[in-house]
This record gives sequence, C-alpha cells and structure tokens, in this order.
Amino acid sequence: MKERRLIAFLITISVAVVCLSSCAPPPQKLRSLTKGELNQFLTANNVTPLAVKKIGDATVIFYETEKSMGYYALSMDAKGTIVKSQASTNNNASMTQVSIGGTATGVPFATLVINDDNLREKGYRALVTFSDGYTAKELVSGKRGHIAPHLGIGDFKVSIESVSIVDKENNVIFKNP
Repeated sequence: MKERRLIAFLITISVAVVCLSSCAPPPQKLRSLTKGELNQFLTANNVTPLAVKKIGDATVIFYETEKSMGYYALSMDAKGTIVKSQASTNNNASMTQVSIGGTATGVPFATLVINDDNLREKGYRALVTFSDGYTAKELVSGKRGHIAPHLGIGDFKVSIESVSIVDKENNVIFKNP
C-alpha cells in the first residue's frame, strides 16, 4: 500500500513539474537596434558616441561627456521596447594616456579612449587581453573611442588583463599594465 502511494505521489510530482515548466513564458527574444532606431535613441538622449558596435543581440554605444564616460547596451524586444543597461564613470581623460573600461559578464567587452594624440597617430591596433587568454583586436585608425568585444567561447565572467597599442610594425607603443 505504501509503495502505491509513493508511486502515485512521484507521478503527481512529475506531472506538476512538466506542467509548470511548459507554462513558463518563453525567453525574451531580443535584437540589436537598426540604424534608424540607433539614430533615434542618440537624438532623443543627446548622445554623441565615440564608438558604436553590435555585439550579439545588443548595440553598444560608447560615449564621453566633459565629466563622464560610459556606455549603453541597447536591445529591442518583440514589443518594440528598448531594453537598456548603462554604466558610467568619471572622465579621467586628462589623467591618463588611455582610459579603460567595459563589462565582464554577458558578452564582455572593453572600452578604450585613446587620449594621447601621439598614440592615436602612431597606433595601428589596440589589443585587449582578457583573463581567459582571449585577445580582442581593434584597428586604431586615428580614432579616440573603441569597443573591443570578447567573442570567444567561455563562461563569460572575465576581466581585462592588459591593454596594448602596437604600431604598423607590431612594436608595442603602449601597455597597461
């Protein structure tokens, strides 16, 4: 008798688990912004980007103001609503040759502002090495702002280990640390 009750209980629990898991809402489908949606966001929020890059289902906007620098990571949901995350910090451009920031989770990326005119002029490529050994490479091309995404496969909980800028001959002209 106890065995039948136990079997009936286990079947009831199994059915409940299947029903509850099938009743859960599907994961939210997100996509990066179109060029028009991006321009609309920039205008509405008075943002002048240093760099913009599509990373996965997000559009990342790296910006700088006189007092701060930061990024928006924007996605559009199925209802046409922008899903936004944002981070910012004090602008340290006057104190360092290269300002370094970014995010370490999700699809990690580094943000770089090359503040030094000489580094922008002579720099060919920025190399960002993450703690799992992956190195993101971005062409400098005289630009101040850069977004260097981690596009490797991993647990995506990494940190920025080092940032280097090399010239066309692959000579390191900046390294941190």
